[in-house]
Amino acid sequence: MDDVRGGILIEQIKVKLVSEYAQLPTRGSEDAAGLDLYCPFHIKVPADSQKKIPLGVAVEIPKGHMGLLVPRSSMSKTPLRCANSVGIIDADYRGELSIAYENVSCNDYTIFRCDRIAQLIIVPVAMVDVLEVDELTETERGSGGYGSTGK
Repeated sequence: MDDVRGGILIEQIKVKLVSEYAQLPTRGSEDAAGLDLYCPFHIKVPADSQKKIPLGVAVEIPKGHMGLLVPRSSMSKTPLRCANSVGIIDADYRGELSIAYENVSCNDYTIFRCDRIAQLIIVPVAMVDVLEVDELTETERGSGGYGSTGK
């Protein structure tokens, strides 16, 4: 059931814990955009390598929405970098969430159980149909890209 708080519609997301030490996502502050996700166990990411890290939860995202799975800003203090920048979680996906991190240092890095290592941001999606055309509407910008509007 949805809720209204402070004039803002709060939708619910169903979460299933899928590992023994999994934790429900939490919000770091009342107005935080993302839900913090926790590592359910200790895991070592070897130096100069990449590792997919299961997050111990599966979610049911409301229809008409999607999830953006991104690193928490605090991860920038570590040698770990998200391997695919942003993970897209479709509303019909029901598997365990995971995030791939690359260790860019020459030392192994350990993530500890209960560390908050990612966040899930739920956003509305515009569902569109594809229409093939021979021409597109012209604009002042045209086909200019990659810096064409200035630095």
